[in-house]
Amino acid sequence: MKKLRTWLVTLPLIAIASLLAVANRQRVGFSFDPLSPSDPLLPTVEAPFYVYLFAALIVGTVIGGMSSWIAAGRVRNRLRRLRREARAGDKAAARARLPAVVADGTPRDSPPPR
Repeated sequence: MKKLRTWLVTLPLIAIASLLAVANRQRVGFSFDPLSPSDPLLPTVEAPFYVYLFAALIVGTVIGGMSSWIAAGRVRNRLRRLRREARAGDKAAARARLPAVVADGTPRDSPPPR
């Protein structure tokens, strides 16, 4: 069922992206100098318009992924701390279940020898 949902979302997105690429084939100049686009100091890049659209989509996805990863850092740190505390508690519980041994080798809780 999950694969079907994935395909139901992915196929229309691929179709839309393909139609966008076909509809925007004309070459467009991209100037890195916003103050003087007619006489730019920096080079101008010429590429089909759909390249800029897809590049903007990819950059947005990367920036969004990075920001959500950074925002989840607090949750990951808390989870790491809780796991450490749980491991420490498990070790303490295991120590409490084991009988303590005195220096002469007899368990501490055993009655004294007669």
